[in-house]
Amino acid sequence: MNTYKTIKKIINLISNYTKNKIDLFNIIYKKDFDICNKIFYLIMLVILFINIFILFFNIFNINILNLYNNVAGIFKINPSLKSFPLYGQILNLIYLNDWFSIDATLLYTIFNIIICFLAIFILYFKANIKEIYTSFNYILIILIILFISLIIYYIYNYNNITAVSKKNHKMMDLIYNNINIDYINNGQICNYFNNLNNNDNFEYGKCNFINSNFKDEFTLNTYIYDILNKINNTDININNISLSDFKLLKDENGVFYYNKIIKTYLTHTIIKYFITNNLINEASDFFSINNITNTSFFNKNFKSHLNPFLYLKKNDLSFLKSNYTYDDITYMSNSKLYYSIIHDYYNLENSISNNIIDIYNILKTKMISLNILYNYIALIIIIIMIYYIINNYQ
Repeated sequence: MNTYKTIKKIINLISNYTKNKIDLFNIIYKKDFDICNKIFYLIMLVILFINIFILFFNIFNINILNLYNNVAGIFKINPSLKSFPLYGQILNLIYLNDWFSIDATLLYTIFNIIICFLAIFILYFKANIKEIYTSFNYILIILIILFISLIIYYIYNYNNITAVSKKNHKMMDLIYNNINIDYINNGQICNYFNNLNNNDNFEYGKCNFINSNFKDEFTLNTYIYDILNKINNTDININNISLSDFKLLKDENGVFYYNKIIKTYLTHTIIKYFITNNLINEASDFFSINNITNTSFFNKNFKSHLNPFLYLKKNDLSFLKSNYTYDDITYMSNSKLYYSIIHDYYNLENSISNNIIDIYNILKTKMISLNILYNYIALIIIIIMIYYIINNYQ
């Protein structure tokens, strides 16, 4: 019976705490304001309520999702990095330039807090509603703590956030700028529109059936051979041409043949990674029309393309692991030309891989996750709630 009374008392305390805030609407309504100011102040109060709700909801929602993902990751066999919030935070980074980047969640939270401060300021000083302070005193303490914590967090992590964002920007550019769409279309690797067998899993625009359509030998024995054969059908002898002259050759679309071959190797290697690691759904999304052909300003600057870093397996970061040899291309007797191509390809591959490893190491060992800060804030909210209940329990 005592337990029942205690619970009922706590519910009444929370109810009264909420009622005091709702009463602010009546206070504004009864105040001697002209109709325009009255509507404006009521809107400010609504905005304050909405922003506080969103703020608290996001804090606890992020904590619950992170807890779920961390626990679920324990039971997965060789999970991808996207299963862990520690690495997933890379999606929140906004790259502006090499000297300034910021976490989108952090920015959004700071914006929410500033809106709350602004609404309270207007209602307290402009509308002269002093009750706003007593009604939101505990929440105001939380907002101040959260705001200061976020600023300190960003200052402390500035170098790491900037470094990760910069390397991620470079990695994404190197990958997406070197995907050979012509090779994908030529080899009919992706079935984007023709659902011939009425497969229920078919999605228009996605790279459907990549695991069955991809033929490993097509890259070396057909596509690159056709490129070289096309050159040989002109007045140029591929086996006698100098390296500097070959680098200047372009196809009918103005694309350099040299770069086209390097892009083919990279695209081939990425596809093999997806298939070898049984990431078929991820490959379907990654090579979808929308993802690999979208070159809008927003995508280029804010990297809304899918991030392949998150597809990496926690126990294997070798996203690009190829072993192309001269023996694979017996029809290219110009060995100097081949070794130059493969040398530049491996430089591209190493540059991407080095950025991936650097990102992984910074996220794992140097950068404090924003999720930890949200855990800390959630704990403070709970402590303040308990303090309020104890302090007002009679």
